[in-house]
Amino acid sequence: MSADADLDVDRDPHANTAPGAERDRDRHAPRTIALPLHGVEVIQVEGSHMVLTIRGDDSLDGVVALDTGGGEHAPQLVAHGGVVNLTQTGTHEPRGASPVLRVPSTGCPPICGFLGGGPTTVRDVNATISLATRSDGLTLRGGMGPASLAAQSGGITVADRAGELTVDAGSGGVHLTRCAGPATVRAASGGLHLEDCQGDLNASVRSGGVRVVRPRAQRIKVEARSGGTYVEEGSLAGLDIAARSGGVTSTAALQPSDAPYHVECSSGNVFIQLPPGIPLRVEATAKSGRVRSDVPLVSVGRPGPQSDARRYVGVSDEGAGAGAPRVDVRVTAGSGNIDLPISGSAAAAAGTFIITASGSPGAPGAIPGSPSGGAATTHLTAGGNTRELSAVAPSASVPSGLGPAVSSSIPRVLQQDTQPAPVSTVSTREGDVHAILDALERKDITVDEAEALLDRLG
Repeated sequence: MSADADLDVDRDPHANTAPGAERDRDRHAPRTIALPLHGVEVIQVEGSHMVLTIRGDDSLDGVVALDTGGGEHAPQLVAHGGVVNLTQTGTHEPRGASPVLRVPSTGCPPICGFLGGGPTTVRDVNATISLATRSDGLTLRGGMGPASLAAQSGGITVADRAGELTVDAGSGGVHLTRCAGPATVRAASGGLHLEDCQGDLNASVRSGGVRVVRPRAQRIKVEARSGGTYVEEGSLAGLDIAARSGGVTSTAALQPSDAPYHVECSSGNVFIQLPPGIPLRVEATAKSGRVRSDVPLVSVGRPGPQSDARRYVGVSDEGAGAGAPRVDVRVTAGSGNIDLPISGSAAAAAGTFIITASGSPGAPGAIPGSPSGGAATTHLTAGGNTRELSAVAPSASVPSGLGPAVSSSIPRVLQQDTQPAPVSTVSTREGDVHAILDALERKDITVDEAEALLDRLG
């Protein structure tokens, strides 16, 4: 299209041809305005109220074109120095189709602006985009490049976009689908929904909850005040969730990563599906409610001031080999249950193995980390049956059945004045864990010693 085009279209042959009527008709008639982009650094959009589409056009080369739509308060396109301005005042009621701003598919300068109202859609634009609206929301589909979108109401939808996203929605919610690139999202109400996206996510949602479907090896950090957080299928390379209420559920595959898998929920249940065939370390802290895990857990003291919270740790070496990466999962629940099943097994299966401990301050054999020590009572839970075991004073003996690597790593305080213990040929971490737990059940070692040995396993 020529850069000098300024066309009137759709003339009405039966219209009044008086000079005044002609000028009025020309002013409100649909038309196309085209301007060159040579030397233009930015396209700026400002409108009071209109339905606007901004679209990438393969047929344009070095030109931007506005199809005005005609009618009262139609938008205008003008150039001032290095800026092309699309301006509109009042409430636009088009005579024909709604306005369309067409930009070249390649070589488009950044697009920015503010719209008072009317839904705005951006399609297949390969450029940096920074748009805000007061009402009726924003939609961005296709194209690539960084994008910053803000809507006070009406919500924000982004689909099939490649590039960094920054989204700020007052009400109406945020929907991201098949987006590739890091995303920072703030949503006051209406919630956040992601589907088939990749790239780090950092989200803060006041109400409406968070749902992430089929993430693609994403690192997800979420602060959710109300509404619950759900991660369904797909895979994760990191998870950091702080939820005030509504609970947390994740069935995504947790991949070994240097990023943490950390969930903290003040109120509501927590369900995190653990990956099979990968070495695991699990830590679960619960103030009230039960804890169930397919990874063997032992109760240990909670660092800091004394509280009613119960802390459990456990490790599994399934699939471990030389230099095998491990997945670390840490869950804290204030009010609600914690479930940590391994994928492929029934949640809280009959074989779940949990050791818990409790005690009063001041006596030998106290829970590690309690302020002043305490006589501990240990409970072994397997297959739903619970037995009470009394903790004994430190015997300093090495549990039989531990592999050579673990036996040699036992602290000197646990080895002094002892006779060498038989060493089994079993040297896997899983075997070592069960040997430690069996020794604790037999009362050969205390809870303190069991925790020290588990720490040596890593």
